[in-house]
Amino acid sequence: MRNAVSLIAVLLILTGCSSSYQTGQNPSTNTDPLAPTAAASALPTISGQPVTALNAGTAYAFLPTASDASGAALTFAIQNKPSWATFNTLTGELAGSPGAANIGSYNGIVISVSNGVATTALPAFSISITQVSNGSVTLSWLPPTTNTNGTPLTNLSGYKIYYGTSSSSLNQSVQITNSGISNYVIDNLSPATWYFSLVSYNSANVESPLSQVVSKKITS
Repeated sequence: MRNAVSLIAVLLILTGCSSSYQTGQNPSTNTDPLAPTAAASALPTISGQPVTALNAGTAYAFLPTASDASGAALTFAIQNKPSWATFNTLTGELAGSPGAANIGSYNGIVISVSNGVATTALPAFSISITQVSNGSVTLSWLPPTTNTNGTPLTNLSGYKIYYGTSSSSLNQSVQITNSGISNYVIDNLSPATWYFSLVSYNSANVESPLSQVVSKKITS
C-alpha cells in the first residue's frame, strides 16, 4: 500500500533560489559560568547517526566522527556487534553485508571512543534487517515563484529531495531535473520512520534553504 505525505504546507514558505546568500555566525566570547571545566573538556567527543534499517543483501557502513582536544590517540570499542558485521577499533567503522539468514533486529549496539584516560559513547541504537523494502512515499510541493529577495524567479531548474531515517542526517538524495514537476514518489523504503526535506535550485545551481522536515512511518 502506498503511503502519502504532503509537503505543500511546509513549503509555502520556500521562496525559491536566491542569486546569492550567506550563512554563518559571528564569533562570541563564552562567559557562561556553567561552561565545561578543563576536566570535562578532556573527554573525547564522538558523533554520528547510523542507518537503522536496510534490506538483506545491502551493504552497510557507519563511520562515526570522533576527536580529542589534546590530540591523544583514539581507540574505539563496540558492544553488541551484529554477527554479520566487522568493527574497526582504529576508525570506529561498523560495516558488513547482512544476508537473508540475518533478517531480524539487532539491538543495544553501542560504539564508544577512548583517549586512554576517558571514554565517550554514542547512544545505543538498533539495526533492523528486512527481507524486502516495499514502502513508498509520495511527496508534493508548490513550485516557488520568487527569489528570496522578492524578485521573480525566472531560472528555476529543478529540485533535490534529501531524506533518511534521522531528521538530523538526511544522507540520501534524489535530483529532479524537471522544474515542472511538483510531486515525486520515493519507493524501496524499509520499515522505519523516514524524514524528508526539499530544496529548489536555479540554472546557476544555487540551492534554496531546506524546507521544513516532514516524516512518515513505514510499517511494511
